[in-house]
Amino acid sequence: MDPPLSNGLDACAAKLKRVESHIRDVERWIDAYAKNGYVVSRKNDPNSGEIIYRAARVKDAPLKISVVTGEALHDLRSCLDYLVWQLVSNAGNRPNRKNAFPICKSAEEFSGVTDRHLHGVPHAKVALIERLQPYHGSNPRKHPLFLLKSFNDFDKHRVLTVAHPVIWKNSYDGLPNINVAKVRVHKPLETGAELFRIAITDGTDPSQVEVNYHPSCHVFFRQEAGIRTLIPVYPLLEALRSYLHEHVFVSPGLATGFNWKPVKVQPWATWLGDGG
Repeated sequence: MDPPLSNGLDACAAKLKRVESHIRDVERWIDAYAKNGYVVSRKNDPNSGEIIYRAARVKDAPLKISVVTGEALHDLRSCLDYLVWQLVSNAGNRPNRKNAFPICKSAEEFSGVTDRHLHGVPHAKVALIERLQPYHGSNPRKHPLFLLKSFNDFDKHRVLTVAHPVIWKNSYDGLPNINVAKVRVHKPLETGAELFRIAITDGTDPSQVEVNYHPSCHVFFRQEAGIRTLIPVYPLLEALRSYLHEHVFVSPGLATGFNWKPVKVQPWATWLGDGG
């Protein structure tokens, strides 16, 4: 039985609205985890004159972050397939189950799937879809559509491991007579991991020095699904939602003729930077 046709692109707009709800939930859960998901311990070393901060009792982030992130990715991906379905129908053709929005790594791959996935789509719209392909970007692996496909495909087979806390930034309030040792940030937050190290330069016993240390923790996707860079969960979802609205439904003219109602989003490049 063929899936029912939606009214224009109302289903796409509803999906993007639903993704916004998912993003707000994920943002709230990540903020709560960043505040309560781990404890920082301090060790004073009088011999070296250093104060060392380490992560202690790091908790696993809630599974619901992974589950709802997967749902958001699926909703975003299905928006693209819904669009192709409507392009076929709007041209007076009958959609079929093979119709889908292709996301390809090369022009050759795109050419190879056009007849199958874009059968019934007007040539002018096929050309617009081709221009959106990741291989046109300066860094295809950071292109929003490549990231969406990679993480959504991975989530089809297992739950995405997004609950991967990482120390993103260190800051402190203290005396001017201290030097901050170079401790790598953007590192996985694990029990026992060194987070921050400072040296007292005037000979004062470290135990007598008050320092207010403020680590900043974000939750990232694990380096899986073919992605080898750290990508924060919440900004990625915001970036993908913004990109689909700006560059798929609005800018290229794919939604022309559907009375597309703009969705309020921030420019996608403000979240992750331009991968195109």
